[in-house]
Amino acid sequence: MAGHLGASLIAGYFIGKQRPNLEPEVFNGIKDDLGRVIGGKSVFGKKMSKRSKLTDAELFDAFPKQKPDESLIDGIAEGLEKSIDQPRQSGHNVIFASLAIRALREQPKFATPAVVDGILKLMALFENQTPGNGYYGKEKGRCRFPSLHLIPPTIGLPEAFPTIVPS
Repeated sequence: MAGHLGASLIAGYFIGKQRPNLEPEVFNGIKDDLGRVIGGKSVFGKKMSKRSKLTDAELFDAFPKQKPDESLIDGIAEGLEKSIDQPRQSGHNVIFASLAIRALREQPKFATPAVVDGILKLMALFENQTPGNGYYGKEKGRCRFPSLHLIPPTIGLPEAFPTIVPS
């Protein structure tokens, strides 16, 4: 679940960049939420998983000083190839990898061996995961789907956005 924390920072950065005229209240809300994530006050990490080796705040400790190598970024897509045969964890394998690639392409100074290795370790966690799961409230709880299939898009959705449903 900790992959959500890094993804939230990347998404927050791109929202701010793509929408420079956000209302100050919206911008400050995003900034405050991301500050809580960095400060270790999220619902993920050690609070959520007893198997977690790091606290949320430790996930944002400085990486070792290493020379960036932009050529390492392609390795993230190569790492994704091992789990791209189907959606994994409701598509999080693709979501996390694509956010990482986009961020590192824009900020190649962060494409160090340690950073890319961490992303590849995250990608490897998806290799044996089920296609889908989700939390459906207290009554149903968390449901896991052994397979998913695409159905034609509903009215109003472009063809590029089919709906994924449990099989």
